[in-house]
Amino acid sequence: MSATTAPAAVSGVSSHTQQLNSKDQTPGATRSSRKREKTHSANGHNQMETDLATQSETEAKKAKTATPPSPVVAKPSIHDIYKTLEYGPAPEASNVAEAWLDDHKRSFGHFINGKWYMPEGKRNTYESRNSVNGSRLATTLQGSTEDVEYAVESAKTAYLSWSNLPSHIRARHLYSIARHMQKHARLVSVLESMDNGKPIRESRDSDIPL
Repeated sequence: MSATTAPAAVSGVSSHTQQLNSKDQTPGATRSSRKREKTHSANGHNQMETDLATQSETEAKKAKTATPPSPVVAKPSIHDIYKTLEYGPAPEASNVAEAWLDDHKRSFGHFINGKWYMPEGKRNTYESRNSVNGSRLATTLQGSTEDVEYAVESAKTAYLSWSNLPSHIRARHLYSIARHMQKHARLVSVLESMDNGKPIRESRDSDIPL
């Protein structure tokens, strides 16, 4: 054997040995890999069972604490409405106006100097009655000479400060009065119709806006 062929032979033997060693190690590596896969699969299955159990417990708690559904109330049919002839509340119903009169004890004096003025002593009064059924709406105070003089003196005093206000400030006060009248226009319209007997349409659309 020559010197050049010896290394080749040694290399061939070494390569063959490595192939045998790799064949001997392959079954062991495969078994270890399969074992890891089985372990991973078992862990995943256990985790899935835990998640399902937790989800079931959560749903059971929600079912216990859930509010029962409200009973469904059947709406009346067109036939039922025509049969009973029941109407909804009218926006110009008198109950709101009656309640407002009750809050003021159905008695009114004069509004002078920014407040209600009810003089002491016996004064003449006038009863305002409902034009439909004759029931008493309110009792109002009849003005006397003293009441007129007090109102004029109060107006003169107020004019001293009012005349010194800038025009845009005076406009704010006038605009505020108009806005309050607009805000309570429905109530005033109902009171007007109850007092003078006009149809609500005329009081609401003509008298109060004008």
